[in-house]
This record gives sequence, C-alpha cells and structure tokens, in this order.
Amino acid sequence: MTDALLSRLGPIAFALTGVLCGGIVIRYTLRVARAARRLEKEYRLSGVEWSYWQNVEFRKSLFLRPETILAGTDVAGIRAAKEELLEVRASMESVLLRGIVVLLAGFLLTVGASLLSSYLRHP
Repeated sequence: MTDALLSRLGPIAFALTGVLCGGIVIRYTLRVARAARRLEKEYRLSGVEWSYWQNVEFRKSLFLRPETILAGTDVAGIRAAKEELLEVRASMESVLLRGIVVLLAGFLLTVGASLLSSYLRHP
C-alpha cells in the first residue's frame, strides 16, 4: 500500500460510517414525516386543526409511551394514521441497535486503520 492510501484509511472508514448512518437517519426521518403528514391530513378531514411537529407532548408520548397515543374516541382514519406512525416507530426501534453496532464498528475501523497506517509508516 502506498503512504497516501495508508494515511487516508482512517478518514475513509469514518466517512463511510457517516454516510451509512446518515442514510439510515434520512430514511426514517422521511418515513416519520410521511406518516405525520398523513395523520395531520386525517385530522384536517375530521375538522380539527392539529400539527404533529408543534405538538411536543404527542411526539414525546410516541417515543416514550407509544400505547398512550391511541384514543378510544379516534375515528377510523385517525386511528389508521396513528397505527402507521406506531409501525414506523417500531421499525426505527429495531434499526436502532444495528445503527449503534455500525457506529461502533466504524469507530473501531477508523481507529484501527489509523493505527495500522501509523505503524506501517513508522515501524
């Protein structure tokens, strides 16, 4: 390996980890935004002006106590939209552990590549 490539192994591993985790975050952010937009539309169709993004208590409940967002008084469209939001949340939760593993692996690859680069340049 050339010295130029060796000196770039750490930053390359770091950048690839960042791109992978950034892609995961963007994917799930877009899914939540789509589900939230559908929920807002269902509320509007029911004659209620409601915003997912401005309702901080609802968003906290969604992630801390998801079972509390479903109300017995919800009409069918609102209930379906809330259930879709809960499905997105559940899929996010399942990806969270894998995301942490990817971040840890990327960190270890970055450190390992930097150490290897340093060792091979200065034995």
